[in-house]
Amino acid sequence: MASFRRSAFLFILIYFFTFCTWIFIFRENDWMRFLGTNIFSMIGSMVSFIWLFQTYQVTTTKYRYFWLLLSIGALFYTAAYSICFYYQNILSIALPYPSWADILWLATYSIYLIAFIYRAKLMLNSVSIRPFIFNIVLFMIIVVALSLQYIIEPICEISGNSISYTLVTLAYPIFDLGFLLVAISLYYLSQCRDQKIFFLVIFTGFIIQIIGDLLYVYYSLNNTSAVGYFIDPFWQIPLLLKGLAGLYSQEHQKETNSTSPHYVKSNYSIFLYVSVIFLLLLIIYKNYHHIDFLIIGFSLTVLLIIVRQLSIMKKNEKLMEEYKYLAYHDPLTSLYNRSKFNVDIQEVLNQAKSNGNMAALLVIDLDRFKGVNDTLGHYIGDELLKEFSQRIQTVLQERGIVYRIGGDEFLILLPQITDMSLILTVVESILKGSSKPFSIKGNKLVITPSIGISIYPEQGEDAELLLKNADAAMYLAKEKGKNNFQLYNPTIHNLLFRKMNIENGLRGAIEKNQFSLHYQPKVDMRTGKMVGTEALLRWEHPELGIVSPAEFIPVAEETGQIVSIGEWVLKTACEQIKKWQTAGLPLIYLSVNVSVRQFQQNDFIQMVRNILQETHLDAHFLELEITESIIQNLKQSTEILYDLRVLGVRTSIDDFGTGYSSLYALKTLPVDVIKLDKSFIDDLNDPANQAIVKAITEIGTSLNLQVIAEGIEEEQQVKMLLKHNCRYGQGYLFGRPVPAKEFEKHLLNNRNFV
Repeated sequence: MASFRRSAFLFILIYFFTFCTWIFIFRENDWMRFLGTNIFSMIGSMVSFIWLFQTYQVTTTKYRYFWLLLSIGALFYTAAYSICFYYQNILSIALPYPSWADILWLATYSIYLIAFIYRAKLMLNSVSIRPFIFNIVLFMIIVVALSLQYIIEPICEISGNSISYTLVTLAYPIFDLGFLLVAISLYYLSQCRDQKIFFLVIFTGFIIQIIGDLLYVYYSLNNTSAVGYFIDPFWQIPLLLKGLAGLYSQEHQKETNSTSPHYVKSNYSIFLYVSVIFLLLLIIYKNYHHIDFLIIGFSLTVLLIIVRQLSIMKKNEKLMEEYKYLAYHDPLTSLYNRSKFNVDIQEVLNQAKSNGNMAALLVIDLDRFKGVNDTLGHYIGDELLKEFSQRIQTVLQERGIVYRIGGDEFLILLPQITDMSLILTVVESILKGSSKPFSIKGNKLVITPSIGISIYPEQGEDAELLLKNADAAMYLAKEKGKNNFQLYNPTIHNLLFRKMNIENGLRGAIEKNQFSLHYQPKVDMRTGKMVGTEALLRWEHPELGIVSPAEFIPVAEETGQIVSIGEWVLKTACEQIKKWQTAGLPLIYLSVNVSVRQFQQNDFIQMVRNILQETHLDAHFLELEITESIIQNLKQSTEILYDLRVLGVRTSIDDFGTGYSSLYALKTLPVDVIKLDKSFIDDLNDPANQAIVKAITEIGTSLNLQVIAEGIEEEQQVKMLLKHNCRYGQGYLFGRPVPAKEFEKHLLNNRNFV
């Protein structure tokens, strides 16, 4: 098809030059000139018809009717030149003006105009022409003004001509104006590359046709025969170019018949302004002293330009307002944003300094907000942020300014503070207001804030320091259990700095051999014999010294490093207990603590299995201690505990009675041991504690569970526990946690601990 299209284009060029050559050779012989003109014209019309009708047949979209109308127009052209042939070559008389040929030509123009209006209507379904309306109107005003001045007015002023002569002569420039309007509109609508090529062919044809029509009108006004001269090739070329456009459409149907919408940008063409300047120069050159069409056209174009500029100014002003709003507001909640905060805080601090007052900055972070996004989706999370923003504004009223600076973090600026009571009132109102559930899309959500406070000038004299200190206080509020507020004090930075050092130090602690294990005995209190030991992790930091597990374990949990640390503890403890067994020391079982995060790893069971295989330790010598928090996800925890039981590993619930325990869960979970929390053992003289210990022991015994009491430090506690049938115990009374070498002495002596 591409080669055929190139051949067609070559045919048009050869046809044009052959046509012109024929007219030139026989310019003195009227009969031969008319014969060639009519035959060439009929051939060109029929070729165009064939190309256009083929395009109609292969096109399957609504655009096929566009090609059908064009092919009908080509037939009308053929009929018009047949009339010319009849008059000039059969009857050998001059073609009358106007004639039936003119009627057919004008009918062809009507069909073409309808076809291109139909095409424009289809394209307007997917593309808006609004961005180009001004360009099109301004251009057409200039063209119409020139046409009225130099073409239409002279036609109307010619006296002695009939009405039919005048109407037919006027019809050609009027149709040309319509073609020009439709052509330039279609070209603006054709934004994709292939459509631009397609419409460039069509547009070129229109320009050539308009040139031919202008020459025809010129010859007619001067009573000179138009048909049979070089004007005829100018009419044939646009006709053949329409056929060539049809061939192009056959090859590029997807592009030229596309109805999918696409982006159209405004195009303020400089050509329009050049046209206005041309019109002005023409007026000056003619030195008109009276109102004519050029002056009217120029006046309209100037008026349109003024209106357009005013419209652009208004539009720009509106855009500036929108940009200003977006520059200082959060698009989700409509609260002020960080940029606005940076502007406001400077003004607030300057006023506070000049008035000798205080100012307060509150940093608010929503607790566990990530869980809402992860479980319910970001849409619910966004709605929650909106609801929280509205509620916090209602609580705050006119006492301060609230900002959202990103995610779930908010700032509140309290200017002109005279005493601390106002700050405390605002903070307590926020905490109280947040305690009420949020109802979002059928979900009842409770979200709590952690609030950090810094005060000008005591805790910072500039915006950066105030924000830094309030942020540090907010993190301390999270450390202290969330849903509370903390006022900044200098020790906060020491705590945060220490936490950061701990977090950084944990990353290389295993490789640097900074961890060690201590072992504490578990005793049968009836016989006084050791039955097991618990491995307890210890960390000696080269700079911080001995760091308590109560301090570094939560950090490891938070950062996820507890997984690798827990694996190291389990493997090291298993290697040690196997080493003692190989040395012939008394056989005791080993207890190792497992964090919830480690317990919920997908490869946890495989990791335990691998360590047992690597250390060659029998599984029944290993006991894993897990906190009660696993009961929150009962189904998953039950599956993992069953897998451990199949593996032969014992399991125990640590700190039983202080967390999430329920009798139903205890009955369901496949565990072997429950450990009584130290808080129940500390004061066994309390009847309530005695009742709890007795109840837990009886329940454990009835469920075939071993019960171990933790934190035993006095002989009296042993007697009380034995009285309530609690047989096993652990605590400083029997031995503190000690390194492996020292603990080995207990095994060698096999002493009685009671």
